[in-house]
Amino acid sequence: MIAPEPEAVVSGVVDLQVAPTVGMDVYGVSFDMVGSGCSWWVGQPGADGVFAVSADVTVCSMGAQYLTATVYWHDEFGSSHGYQISSPVTVSDVTAPVVSIWSGYGNRVVTLSAADTISEGLVYFRCVDGSPVTWSWELRDADGVVVRTYAEGDHDTYQRGVCENHYYYYSYDAHVSLDGMDDAGNRLADGSYSLTATRTR
Repeated sequence: MIAPEPEAVVSGVVDLQVAPTVGMDVYGVSFDMVGSGCSWWVGQPGADGVFAVSADVTVCSMGAQYLTATVYWHDEFGSSHGYQISSPVTVSDVTAPVVSIWSGYGNRVVTLSAADTISEGLVYFRCVDGSPVTWSWELRDADGVVVRTYAEGDHDTYQRGVCENHYYYYSYDAHVSLDGMDDAGNRLADGSYSLTATRTR
């Protein structure tokens, strides 16, 4: 493996490169960080014979990892073989978390289902990040005044410790239950409200 170098600290988009032995009938190289959910495939070498890919390590698990390149080749009889090269690297997270609302589930309208009975609404969120992070939320009225705050661990919230990075369509990373009340337990007036989600490391 010629890039990255052993013990390298990698972040963002990284060039991964392997230069197989000259004369070998190599038909592909896979790069993997076992246990981090990250892998990349290169099926053709460049003009210089190097198998290379620009890999986004933003969604990989942070910290000490082993980057493994598996080189696949044919022998003179057409049989397939593979050999592996591993290199220790450290994945550094320098990218801010990306948070979005997921509309797969949930009702973002809170109504009275009966006299004095609130029909709660759930708002679901997804995130892209490789580090453990902390959630918080603020509910604001039409004038921008904060009327309700939610913190990680509140009984009205749910959150994962690490983002799933949208690996599955039917997945979310957090949700908030809106019950139509302010922080003092008073029912909010009819109107439009905005919910802001924040993830910090």
